[in-house]
Amino acid sequence: MMKSKKIDKLWELIIFLLLALTVIIAYPVKAAGSTRVDLRTGHTYRYYDVTGNGKNDKFAVKAATTSAYTGNGYYDTVNIYVNGKKQSISYKKAPFYRLNATLYIFDNDKPLLYLGAKSDNDHKYINGILKYENGKWKYLLDMTKAFGNYKQYARGEVISNSGKDLKVRYEIMCWTLGFCRVDYTYTYEKGVLKRKSSYGKIVNYFALDSGKGKLTANKTIRAYKGCGDGEIAFVLRKGKKVTVQKWRYTGGKLYIQLKYGTKTGWINGQKQKRFVTSEQRLFSNLPYV
Repeated sequence: MMKSKKIDKLWELIIFLLLALTVIIAYPVKAAGSTRVDLRTGHTYRYYDVTGNGKNDKFAVKAATTSAYTGNGYYDTVNIYVNGKKQSISYKKAPFYRLNATLYIFDNDKPLLYLGAKSDNDHKYINGILKYENGKWKYLLDMTKAFGNYKQYARGEVISNSGKDLKVRYEIMCWTLGFCRVDYTYTYEKGVLKRKSSYGKIVNYFALDSGKGKLTANKTIRAYKGCGDGEIAFVLRKGKKVTVQKWRYTGGKLYIQLKYGTKTGWINGQKQKRFVTSEQRLFSNLPYV
Protein backbone atom coordinates (compact mmCIF):
# COMPACT_ATOMS: atom_id res chain seq x y z
CA MET A 1 0.00 0.00 0.00
CA MET A 2 2.83 2.36 0.90
CA LYS A 3 4.52 1.54 -2.39
CA SER A 4 1.34 2.38 -4.32
CA LYS A 5 1.10 5.78 -2.63
CA LYS A 6 4.73 6.58 -3.52
CA ILE A 7 4.06 5.66 -7.14
CA ASP A 8 0.95 7.88 -7.18
CA LYS A 9 2.97 10.82 -5.80
CA LEU A 10 5.69 10.24 -8.39
CA TRP A 11 3.12 10.33 -11.18
CA GLU A 12 1.62 13.51 -9.73
CA LEU A 13 5.06 15.11 -9.78
CA ILE A 14 5.70 14.00 -13.37
CA ILE A 15 2.32 15.34 -14.50
CA PHE A 16 2.97 18.66 -12.73
CA LEU A 17 6.36 19.01 -14.41
CA LEU A 18 4.87 18.21 -17.81
CA LEU A 19 2.14 20.81 -17.32
CA ALA A 20 4.73 23.40 -16.26
CA LEU A 21 6.81 22.63 -19.37
CA THR A 22 3.73 22.98 -21.56
CA VAL A 23 3.03 26.43 -20.10
CA ILE A 24 6.65 27.53 -20.70
CA ILE A 25 6.50 26.36 -24.32
CA ALA A 26 3.11 27.96 -24.93
CA TYR A 27 4.02 31.24 -23.18
CA PRO A 28 7.78 31.73 -23.50
CA VAL A 29 9.51 34.59 -21.73
CA LYS A 30 9.75 37.35 -24.33
CA ALA A 31 12.97 39.32 -24.61
CA ALA A 32 12.69 43.08 -25.09
CA GLY A 33 12.53 43.75 -28.81
CA SER A 34 12.13 46.49 -31.39
CA THR A 35 10.25 46.85 -34.66
CA ARG A 36 11.48 48.89 -37.61
CA VAL A 37 8.93 50.84 -39.64
CA ASP A 38 10.18 52.57 -42.81
CA LEU A 39 7.93 55.60 -43.14
CA ARG A 40 6.49 57.02 -46.32
CA THR A 41 7.23 60.72 -46.03
CA GLY A 42 4.12 62.80 -46.56
CA HIS A 43 1.82 59.97 -45.46
CA THR A 44 -0.26 60.30 -42.30
CA TYR A 45 -0.22 57.30 -39.94
CA ARG A 46 -2.91 56.65 -37.33
CA TYR A 47 -1.94 53.31 -35.78
CA TYR A 48 1.39 53.99 -34.03
CA ASP A 49 1.91 55.26 -30.50
CA VAL A 50 4.77 57.74 -31.03
CA THR A 51 4.26 59.71 -27.82
CA GLY A 52 4.53 56.69 -25.53
CA ASN A 53 1.21 57.26 -23.72
CA GLY A 54 -0.31 53.94 -24.76
CA LYS A 55 -2.63 55.44 -27.39
CA ASN A 56 -2.30 55.55 -31.17
CA ASP A 57 -1.39 58.97 -32.57
CA LYS A 58 -1.96 60.84 -35.79
CA PHE A 59 1.61 61.09 -37.09
CA ALA A 60 3.41 62.23 -40.25
CA VAL A 61 6.87 63.26 -41.46
CA LYS A 62 7.00 65.61 -44.44
CA ALA A 63 9.66 67.48 -46.44
CA ALA A 64 8.88 71.16 -47.03
CA THR A 65 10.22 74.25 -48.75
CA THR A 66 10.28 77.55 -46.88
CA SER A 67 12.55 79.80 -48.96
CA ALA A 68 12.96 81.00 -52.53
CA TYR A 69 16.16 78.98 -52.88
CA THR A 70 14.35 75.65 -52.68
CA GLY A 71 11.95 73.93 -55.02
CA ASN A 72 12.43 71.81 -58.14
CA GLY A 73 12.82 68.71 -55.99
CA TYR A 74 14.81 70.39 -53.20
CA TYR A 75 13.65 71.04 -49.63
CA ASP A 76 15.06 72.81 -46.60
CA THR A 77 12.77 71.73 -43.75
CA VAL A 78 11.46 68.55 -42.16
CA ASN A 79 7.98 68.96 -40.63
CA ILE A 80 6.89 66.38 -38.06
CA TYR A 81 3.19 66.28 -37.17
CA VAL A 82 1.83 64.66 -34.00
CA ASN A 83 -1.92 64.91 -33.39
CA GLY A 84 -2.18 68.10 -35.43
CA LYS A 85 0.82 69.81 -33.84
CA LYS A 86 3.70 70.69 -36.19
CA GLN A 87 7.39 70.79 -35.34
CA SER A 88 9.94 71.99 -37.92
CA ILE A 89 13.59 70.98 -38.21
CA SER A 90 15.55 72.90 -40.81
CA TYR A 91 18.99 73.58 -42.22
CA LYS A 92 18.68 76.35 -44.77
CA LYS A 93 22.35 76.54 -45.78
CA ALA A 94 22.17 73.32 -47.79
CA PRO A 95 18.79 72.12 -49.15
CA PHE A 96 18.17 68.38 -49.41
CA TYR A 97 16.56 66.34 -52.17
CA ARG A 98 15.66 63.10 -50.39
CA LEU A 99 14.33 62.37 -46.91
CA ASN A 100 14.49 58.99 -45.18
CA ALA A 101 12.49 58.52 -41.99
CA THR A 102 12.28 55.36 -39.90
CA LEU A 103 10.37 54.65 -36.72
CA TYR A 104 11.80 52.18 -34.20
CA ILE A 105 9.13 50.85 -31.82
CA PHE A 106 10.41 49.30 -28.59
CA ASP A 107 8.54 46.91 -26.29
CA ASN A 108 9.26 48.75 -23.06
CA ASP A 109 10.19 52.29 -24.06
CA LYS A 110 9.13 55.21 -26.23
CA PRO A 111 9.59 54.90 -30.01
CA LEU A 112 12.59 56.53 -31.69
CA LEU A 113 12.62 58.38 -35.01
CA TYR A 114 15.57 58.32 -37.41
CA LEU A 115 15.91 61.17 -39.92
CA GLY A 116 18.35 61.36 -42.82
CA ALA A 117 17.92 64.24 -45.28
CA LYS A 118 20.33 63.75 -48.18
CA SER A 119 21.87 66.88 -49.74
CA ASP A 120 24.29 67.33 -52.63
CA ASN A 121 27.51 65.29 -52.41
CA ASP A 122 25.58 62.89 -50.12
CA HIS A 123 25.84 65.22 -47.12
CA LYS A 124 23.15 64.92 -44.45
CA TYR A 125 22.76 68.12 -42.43
CA ILE A 126 19.54 66.90 -40.84
CA ASN A 127 20.59 63.50 -39.56
CA GLY A 128 20.06 61.70 -36.28
CA ILE A 129 17.85 59.78 -33.86
CA LEU A 130 15.09 61.61 -31.97
CA LYS A 131 12.67 60.88 -29.13
CA TYR A 132 9.33 62.55 -28.40
CA GLU A 133 9.49 64.19 -25.00
CA ASN A 134 7.41 66.95 -23.36
CA GLY A 135 5.56 67.64 -26.60
CA LYS A 136 8.64 67.86 -28.85
CA TRP A 137 11.03 65.65 -30.77
CA LYS A 138 14.53 65.95 -29.32
CA TYR A 139 17.82 64.56 -30.56
CA LEU A 140 19.19 61.63 -28.58
CA LEU A 141 21.94 61.35 -31.18
CA ASP A 142 22.82 64.11 -33.66
CA MET A 143 25.01 62.27 -36.17
CA THR A 144 26.27 65.48 -37.78
CA LYS A 145 28.04 66.34 -34.51
CA ALA A 146 29.71 62.98 -33.99
CA PHE A 147 33.50 62.94 -33.44
CA GLY A 148 33.90 66.64 -32.72
CA ASN A 149 36.64 68.50 -34.60
CA TYR A 150 38.30 65.30 -35.79
CA LYS A 151 36.24 65.27 -38.97
CA GLN A 152 35.22 67.62 -41.72
CA TYR A 153 31.77 66.04 -41.78
CA ALA A 154 29.98 62.94 -40.53
CA ARG A 155 26.74 61.32 -41.62
CA GLY A 156 25.12 58.13 -40.44
CA GLU A 157 22.27 55.69 -40.80
CA VAL A 158 20.86 52.86 -38.71
CA ILE A 159 21.76 49.66 -40.54
CA SER A 160 20.16 47.17 -38.13
CA ASN A 161 18.13 46.83 -34.94
CA SER A 162 18.07 43.92 -32.52
CA GLY A 163 16.33 43.98 -29.15
CA LYS A 164 17.34 47.24 -27.51
CA ASP A 165 20.33 47.76 -29.83
CA LEU A 166 20.66 50.01 -32.87
CA LYS A 167 23.74 49.68 -35.08
CA VAL A 168 24.80 52.92 -36.76
CA ARG A 169 27.17 53.11 -39.72
CA TYR A 170 28.97 56.44 -39.98
CA GLU A 171 30.57 57.80 -43.13
CA ILE A 172 33.22 60.25 -42.04
CA MET A 173 35.64 62.57 -43.79
CA CYS A 174 38.22 62.29 -41.06
CA TRP A 175 41.27 64.54 -40.84
CA THR A 176 43.36 61.51 -39.81
CA LEU A 177 42.16 58.78 -42.18
CA GLY A 178 40.37 60.63 -44.95
CA PHE A 179 37.06 59.08 -45.98
CA CYS A 180 36.12 56.04 -43.85
CA ARG A 181 33.16 54.04 -42.58
CA VAL A 182 32.88 53.14 -38.90
CA ASP A 183 30.19 51.12 -37.11
CA TYR A 184 28.96 51.78 -33.57
CA THR A 185 26.24 49.99 -31.61
CA TYR A 186 23.94 51.93 -29.27
CA THR A 187 21.63 50.56 -26.58
CA TYR A 188 18.31 52.26 -25.85
CA GLU A 189 17.21 51.78 -22.26
CA LYS A 190 15.16 53.88 -19.84
CA GLY A 191 14.83 56.66 -22.40
CA VAL A 192 18.59 56.98 -22.94
CA LEU A 193 20.61 55.99 -26.01
CA LYS A 194 24.12 54.93 -25.00
CA ARG A 195 27.06 53.82 -27.08
CA LYS A 196 28.02 50.28 -26.03
CA SER A 197 31.75 50.82 -26.51
CA SER A 198 34.23 53.59 -27.22
CA TYR A 199 35.71 51.34 -29.92
CA GLY A 200 34.19 51.64 -33.37
CA LYS A 201 34.53 48.92 -35.99
CA ILE A 202 36.29 50.28 -39.07
CA VAL A 203 34.45 48.85 -42.07
CA ASN A 204 36.76 50.45 -44.62
CA TYR A 205 38.82 53.51 -45.42
CA PHE A 206 39.98 54.92 -48.73
CA ALA A 207 43.33 53.12 -48.99
CA LEU A 208 41.66 49.81 -48.11
CA ASP A 209 38.76 50.51 -50.46
CA SER A 210 41.13 51.27 -53.34
CA GLY A 211 42.82 47.89 -52.89
CA LYS A 212 46.11 49.19 -51.49
CA GLY A 213 45.21 48.86 -47.83
CA LYS A 214 48.20 50.70 -46.36
CA LEU A 215 48.69 54.33 -45.38
CA THR A 216 51.88 56.15 -46.30
CA ALA A 217 53.38 58.40 -43.63
CA ASN A 218 53.67 62.01 -44.73
CA LYS A 219 55.96 62.92 -41.82
CA THR A 220 57.57 61.34 -38.76
CA ILE A 221 54.82 59.91 -36.54
CA ARG A 222 55.16 58.55 -33.02
CA ALA A 223 52.83 55.73 -31.99
CA TYR A 224 52.28 54.93 -28.33
CA LYS A 225 51.46 51.74 -26.45
CA GLY A 226 48.47 53.42 -24.79
CA CYS A 227 45.83 55.87 -25.95
CA GLY A 228 47.07 59.43 -25.66
CA ASP A 229 50.29 58.95 -23.77
CA GLY A 230 52.70 56.40 -22.35
CA GLU A 231 55.64 54.52 -23.75
CA ILE A 232 56.47 54.85 -27.45
CA ALA A 233 55.58 51.67 -29.36
CA PHE A 234 57.36 52.66 -32.59
CA VAL A 235 58.41 55.66 -34.68
CA LEU A 236 57.12 55.82 -38.22
CA ARG A 237 59.36 57.66 -40.68
CA LYS A 238 58.16 59.55 -43.73
CA GLY A 239 57.35 57.23 -46.61
CA LYS A 240 56.85 54.14 -44.46
CA LYS A 241 53.56 52.25 -44.66
CA VAL A 242 51.14 51.08 -41.96
CA THR A 243 47.71 49.47 -41.72
CA VAL A 244 44.83 50.66 -39.57
CA GLN A 245 43.76 48.30 -36.77
CA LYS A 246 41.28 50.07 -34.47
CA TRP A 247 39.34 53.28 -33.98
CA ARG A 248 38.55 54.65 -30.52
CA TYR A 249 36.62 57.80 -29.60
CA THR A 250 36.46 58.45 -25.88
CA GLY A 251 36.30 61.52 -23.67
CA GLY A 252 35.88 63.70 -26.76
CA LYS A 253 39.22 62.47 -28.17
CA LEU A 254 40.02 60.24 -31.13
CA TYR A 255 42.75 57.60 -31.20
CA ILE A 256 43.77 55.33 -34.08
CA GLN A 257 45.67 52.07 -33.64
CA LEU A 258 48.21 51.30 -36.39
CA LYS A 259 50.22 48.20 -37.23
CA TYR A 260 53.80 48.59 -38.49
CA GLY A 261 55.43 45.26 -39.23
CA THR A 262 54.78 43.18 -36.11
CA LYS A 263 54.29 46.21 -33.84
CA THR A 264 51.07 48.02 -32.96
CA GLY A 265 50.65 51.47 -31.46
CA TRP A 266 48.17 54.30 -30.97
CA ILE A 267 48.31 57.76 -32.52
CA ASN A 268 46.27 60.83 -31.58
CA GLY A 269 43.64 61.84 -34.07
CA GLN A 270 44.27 65.04 -35.99
CA LYS A 271 41.89 67.93 -35.37
CA GLN A 272 40.61 70.34 -37.99
CA LYS A 273 42.06 73.39 -36.27
CA ARG A 274 45.53 71.80 -36.53
CA PHE A 275 45.03 70.81 -40.16
CA VAL A 276 46.36 73.72 -42.24
CA THR A 277 48.61 72.63 -45.09
CA SER A 278 49.34 69.44 -47.01
CA GLU A 279 52.68 69.21 -45.18
CA GLN A 280 50.83 68.80 -41.89
CA ARG A 281 48.85 65.78 -43.01
CA LEU A 282 49.79 62.59 -41.24
CA PHE A 283 49.37 60.46 -44.36
CA SER A 284 49.97 61.36 -47.98
CA ASN A 285 47.80 58.85 -49.87
CA LEU A 286 44.37 59.82 -48.56
CA PRO A 287 41.81 62.20 -50.09
CA TYR A 288 40.78 65.25 -48.09
CA VAL A 289 37.74 66.96 -49.60
